Amino acid sequence: EALKETKIFDENKQQIFVVRNALSTNDLFEVLANNRSYYGVTSGRSFYEQCLPSNSLAFGYTSTLLHWLSTKPCNLSDQCLVHGSRNESEINEFEQQAALDYAHFLEYRSRELVHGGVLVLVILANSEKDNRDHVDP
Repeated sequence: EALKETKIFDENKQQIFVVRNALSTNDLFEVLANNRSYYGVTSGRSFYEQCLPSNSLAFGYTSTLLHWLSTKPCNLSDQCLVHGSRNESEINEFEQQAALDYAHFLEYRSRELVHGGVLVLVILANSEKDNRDHVDP
């Protein structure tokens, strides 16, 4: 339905081609199997690299995946989750890796998007006020 609202898609002239970049247990293809107006394939690439040809993506959607890092920047000395750590230098390494990964993610999606394309991101976040005080060390 979202594609129908954009000016870049005309269902009378274009077909929908879905490229899935997710876990194999995702039920996306079960959903698509019931609607023959879609064509679907899977991309075996990491979302931290270019997954589609440049200027080929009209509408992109992702939810709750950008908290995964492309690599672990260091081992945590006081916690297994960075959100519970009190080691500022280790936290800083994770924050730097997250910023770098996010920049790369946006760079690759911007290459893939057609002019006027839409990218919808649902991202987990917390405010500065929340910080890490809710996690017991």
